[in-house]
Amino acid sequence: QMKREMDLVVEQLNEAHGQRRWAVLYGGDGYNDKKPDIGAIVHYLSTTWSIRCIAVQCSLYASYISDLDENFSPTGKISASYDFLDAALIYKTERGLTGSVTYGGYGYNRVELVGTTRYLLGPIFSKFINDSHGGMIVCGGGPVSYDEFQEFLRRVCYQCLRFLLRSLHSMH
Repeated sequence: QMKREMDLVVEQLNEAHGQRRWAVLYGGDGYNDKKPDIGAIVHYLSTTWSIRCIAVQCSLYASYISDLDENFSPTGKISASYDFLDAALIYKTERGLTGSVTYGGYGYNRVELVGTTRYLLGPIFSKFINDSHGGMIVCGGGPVSYDEFQEFLRRVCYQCLRFLLRSLHSMH
């Protein structure tokens, strides 16, 4: 079932953007066929459709991908559960007020993006979203997925509003 759904998504994205002219950015779960999760979906997209896949992961869990030095550069072989990746962006683990890892979403103030979300929707990749070349498919359903989708919608609505205001201005 999941494969059929993803095949439809890939076909639509290929039609809209061109084959291999889009990529998957995700939170960095590895592939485990015994416990399928988002890692299984990304693995399927990479191995079946040759989609470029980029994991965004905090340094605390980066050793699952590969052994790293103090600058987060790989020093060893890529783990078999991540061998489908084209790249990984590793960032220094962030912690909240209580010292717990902030995996993503909005921070305690509900304004600032934290963890993986800061990078997925931050300055590195935001050009694709802001230029209307990007899109978002939400997998999951927890608070981080909810926050990421809410932030994405906020940005898309802002871009639509800017377009409408420019259009109205050019009419005068």
